[in-house]
Amino acid sequence: MAITVTWTINDTKWKKSDGGVYEVRWRCQVEDGSEGMNANQAAALGEFHYTANPSSGSFKPLNELTPEIVLGWVKATLDAKEQGSDMTSTELENQLKGKVQAKIDNEAVNASGLPWSS
Repeated sequence: MAITVTWTINDTKWKKSDGGVYEVRWRCQVEDGSEGMNANQAAALGEFHYTANPSSGSFKPLNELTPEIVLGWVKATLDAKEQGSDMTSTELENQLKGKVQAKIDNEAVNASGLPWSS
């Protein structure tokens, strides 16, 4: 099965006065498409804080924000290794893919259950 990566924004916080987003909570999930008890997945969660500047040319009003724009902020923050991030977005994805692949490899050579109930 193919390993997929899904980035999502779980929550944002903004100031009512100017619509400036100051907090973004995100998740990166990697899975192999298996379902139920056999699902192989790994995820990372994070929270970043921003200082919105409504007078900046790059400021986006709330009604113009999309998940892609906000994910761009998250990945840029990771890639710049800001706010305590110790790896880029690609390095994070690769680390999670490695965890999922290790689970898949383990299942290929090992089994679990109750041998007497087969």
